[in-house]
Amino acid sequence: MSFPGQRLQLRLVERRETAEKPLSFLQILNKADQPLDKRWRLYFSLGLTPKEGETRVLKIIIDGRYGYLEPTADWTALPSGGSVEIPVEGWLFTHMPLQARQGFHLLTWETTPAAGVLTEPQCLPPDLLDINSTPNPWIAQTSPSCDIFPDSPAHRFRINNQGVREGEFTVIPTPKELEFKGPAFRCLGFNYDDPEIGKVFAHNKGAETLPIRVRYDQKLEGYSIQVNSNEVVILSGSDTATFHAAQTLRQLINSQNLLQPCQILDQPAFIHRGLFIDIARHFHGVDDLKTIIQAMAAYKMNRLQLGISNDEGWRLAIQGLPELTDIGGRRAFIPEGSKSVDALYPAWGDGPEECHNFLTDEEFIELLRFANQAHVEIIIEFNLPAHANALIRSIAASGRYEIVDPDDQSTYTSAQGYSRNVVNVCQPDTFVLTRRILETIAKYYSMAGLRLRHIHLGGDELPAGAWLGSPVCRNAPFWSPDWDMTSESDREAATGVLQKYYVESILNIIRDIDPDVMTGFWHEMAPFIPDKANTYITGWYTEDPPAGSIDSILSRQQNLVVANASFLYLDMPYSLHAEEPGLPWAAYTSTRRIHDFDPFDCWDIDSESNIKGIQAQLWTETVYDQATLHYYLFPRLLAVAERAWCKKSGPWSNFAHAVGSRELAHLDTLGIKYRLPPPGIQIDNHYLKANSTYPGLIIRYNQQGENPTANDPELIDQLDINGISEIRLAVFSPSGERSSRVEIVKNLLDANLN
Repeated sequence: MSFPGQRLQLRLVERRETAEKPLSFLQILNKADQPLDKRWRLYFSLGLTPKEGETRVLKIIIDGRYGYLEPTADWTALPSGGSVEIPVEGWLFTHMPLQARQGFHLLTWETTPAAGVLTEPQCLPPDLLDINSTPNPWIAQTSPSCDIFPDSPAHRFRINNQGVREGEFTVIPTPKELEFKGPAFRCLGFNYDDPEIGKVFAHNKGAETLPIRVRYDQKLEGYSIQVNSNEVVILSGSDTATFHAAQTLRQLINSQNLLQPCQILDQPAFIHRGLFIDIARHFHGVDDLKTIIQAMAAYKMNRLQLGISNDEGWRLAIQGLPELTDIGGRRAFIPEGSKSVDALYPAWGDGPEECHNFLTDEEFIELLRFANQAHVEIIIEFNLPAHANALIRSIAASGRYEIVDPDDQSTYTSAQGYSRNVVNVCQPDTFVLTRRILETIAKYYSMAGLRLRHIHLGGDELPAGAWLGSPVCRNAPFWSPDWDMTSESDREAATGVLQKYYVESILNIIRDIDPDVMTGFWHEMAPFIPDKANTYITGWYTEDPPAGSIDSILSRQQNLVVANASFLYLDMPYSLHAEEPGLPWAAYTSTRRIHDFDPFDCWDIDSESNIKGIQAQLWTETVYDQATLHYYLFPRLLAVAERAWCKKSGPWSNFAHAVGSRELAHLDTLGIKYRLPPPGIQIDNHYLKANSTYPGLIIRYNQQGENPTANDPELIDQLDINGISEIRLAVFSPSGERSSRVEIVKNLLDANLN
């Protein structure tokens, strides 16, 4: 009988070797009534790596970060009731519960692995060390302005106190000019004729409603609003501007239905106010995307870049190419020796269960129409030439196109661990297939009644060494016989020529489809783009980019969208705290950090003429469900909207008051489960004080050892803690239905919160 894997318990454990050096272990506990011998493989999907020198198990990588541990000759059978610890690398997730999300599944057998039984062991909660300092010290170099102090209640109290004073009223994003002109009056609704107003307000002709009159002047780039007790007059340059004016007007009415006479003049500072969402790593469907589009529209963001392809998935059905989603949209455990491989391997914390997710053509066309109604343009990102594992695997299964060189001897490993994730740019089929995909995407836009205006073709993270051992490439007419592949400079030269050929070829295809389509690339492709090409660059460098990198893009007169990873990567944790999820390779990114970000000062940009806008990114390696999707995005996306609309943000205190007193309640109406920041806490002279990042939110407390609820008392000003042994505090949403992470304070007079 093979070993019963469900009786195996696994736990990630941390211990501290020295003050600066934590150690991580995979603890294996055998709760079965038989020993765990050498006939097993423990699969993982988040790159679990034994420490160098560990000889009892061997790590085998199958695909990306997916692989398994198997016992070596040094493994001693683990008896019933026994346990063993394997030292492992903490990677980016030291002190974070995420390091335990490995998607573990255990294969055991009596005769051969092919005849084995797959089970899921019991995963116990990790036993982690407290955070005393950042475990990722390089962040201080990549993002010098980042707050790398542990996010304790006392530290949070100081940050909140420094940032929030009495805030003045503002709209998000801040209008260019806003002037109030008298006392507020009661307004119970609006009556109007313009359909753009109807997208924001219900039509109401009852008592105490106000007429909205809209006049158009195509010379205007934005809009103006004049509000008095008799009417609202909007002067607008377009339907989009009228819609934006209506979104501004929504924020002018307070919770008591009072509206103050005012005059507003407004227009965006940037034409590109974007958000990128990766739906390849972890899929998020139509309903989630519609909610995000509604939120973007509410704060005047206008471009949603949708990452449909990456190594870990292909998520858009392409008519005539069913294999792309039949295989690229499916993940499953693939037994050893399988004759047909009809799925990708698990990835990024996924277990062995099969999942099959993608957008159908009908869903995508309907999504295009929905977004267009909200004045949001969807830009498809189809990633080439690297990050193409899902594409390559899917096409190989059908055998209809040859997009890799079967005789390629190139050796490389991508940043995500793939060794065969680059299409061959010297194979004609690469461009035949690309043309077919791009033509189909353009057709979808046409079927939605729209025109394809932008496409993004990725181009990032080409692994060093790709193509250099390909006979097809070495026989290409532009390959120099003088190149020596043992010379690093010649290897770089050859790679550059191949990239330039790829870019020129792909741009020719797009020009054939529609010469007016503007093509985006990540910044790695910037040096290879022809002069005056109809393109733009998405720059994801950090706060400390390589010398001359930004200047070289702008000196070539290339259009630049700022996507600075130190400020605009929303998959970063909000702060340095074990319970803040994220992939902290670049920064810890609070909402305020985004709000205060100056894209020009950060990268020393002198001329603004080629800066087309700002774009936030949400890569979904650790975004497993709707709850984490909302948590990562909101309320940070409101700060992105502020930065993308205005060249200079208004005071943080105004923004924070607007979020806490008004805009979180609006997100509630959209069904968005945004992050509620936990309270900051200070104890001084037997008194406990607490504050919130967003004034207007209620802090509640409980002294009976239970987490606070909406029925517990509100903390107002301060609390005398004499005689109290424990107190629990949380920040509550405007509706009172949700609360933040709970802060538990024990031994109050010695809690080090002064």
